[in-house]
Amino acid sequence: MDIQLLDLEIIETSADKNLIGIYEIRNNTPGPNGMIIQDGRIFFRLKGNKAYISIFTTEGVFYHFYPDYKNYYYFPNEDIAYHKSVASFSNKSHRVKATRNTAYMKKSGLFMPLPNPSFTDTPFYEDEKRRQAHFPITPGFLSDAGKIKTCLRDFVSYYANSY
Repeated sequence: MDIQLLDLEIIETSADKNLIGIYEIRNNTPGPNGMIIQDGRIFFRLKGNKAYISIFTTEGVFYHFYPDYKNYYYFPNEDIAYHKSVASFSNKSHRVKATRNTAYMKKSGLFMPLPNPSFTDTPFYEDEKRRQAHFPITPGFLSDAGKIKTCLRDFVSYYANSY
């Protein structure tokens, strides 16, 4: 499948930044005309040989939950988890064994939803329910059109191949 960018737009609002891409898809086997997928804050439409993707970012506090939570201690007064190799040197009265929902790294900022957590090594989630994975967007990412194009192209490829 050959995917080429036709148009890219970043729309800034007071609350967030929205990434919109229009791609031309050259494929030997045509996909279903008019296919529409809404995946959380990602909207994908395939019409003829064109793919339209809109990604709506979110500003807030998100969490990366450590999969090996049994190797962490949680510090309730600081609302942070540290690996046992580091936390073992702290006062025992200040820490508790981390659980699946307390072994996390917390980060504030602008986040972009991902169609699949495998798109990054460190997926972030809005809460412990882990509904849709997100990726933290840095100012460097938004100012690098090449990175945005590559990211959106990967999303288009993911959705176009899912039909």
